[in-house]
Amino acid sequence: MSDQIIKLEGPTLLPNVTYPFWGVNKPNYCGQTEFQLSCKNNQNLTLVLTNLSLQVISFDLENQTLTVADESLFEGRCPSISLNFTGTNQFTIAPTSKKIDLFICPAPEMVNPLSSFTCRKSNGDMVTYYTFKTSDSVTECVKLGEVPVLSSVLDDFQRSRLTLEEALVKGFDLRYNIRDGRSCRGCLDSGGVCGSESVSGSFHCLCYD
Repeated sequence: MSDQIIKLEGPTLLPNVTYPFWGVNKPNYCGQTEFQLSCKNNQNLTLVLTNLSLQVISFDLENQTLTVADESLFEGRCPSISLNFTGTNQFTIAPTSKKIDLFICPAPEMVNPLSSFTCRKSNGDMVTYYTFKTSDSVTECVKLGEVPVLSSVLDDFQRSRLTLEEALVKGFDLRYNIRDGRSCRGCLDSGGVCGSESVSGSFHCLCYD
């Protein structure tokens, strides 16, 4: 495993995670506003994009990607992620992720899905999502949208090695774009630490100490 890939397992703060991320034990001048992380139950790191709460699974600092999963899935609820989610602000879905189509079916006993997943919606109602092989004809079902998963996970899922729920829990990759990336590289080369002005958010090169 590359020393640039950081797996988050068990209680943790922000081990070796640097600019543009901040939060928990790192003040806001250590990163950029959009990259704030919080710690839930002293165990899981969370990234909030608009109204979507994502649990951070790992970081790949070299490739500027992080693996995340919809936090709702770990709380026994249906995915909160938009069924046509493509990213937001400085985060976009990475090429290492693919999409799974989700359907609802009025007469589920009449269909033969690749997998299904029953969960509780925010209003308390139960709903079952279905997925099918691309070659299947599912005219009686309605496509709700698409959700991202890791490309490697999609391969296992399509070979029926994983259920739909297991595939979703493994998350997907987000690529992030750093403003002033060239300035940050120059700062690091000079022995400094990348940061920002706490009020305006503009890039600052900070002394190492």
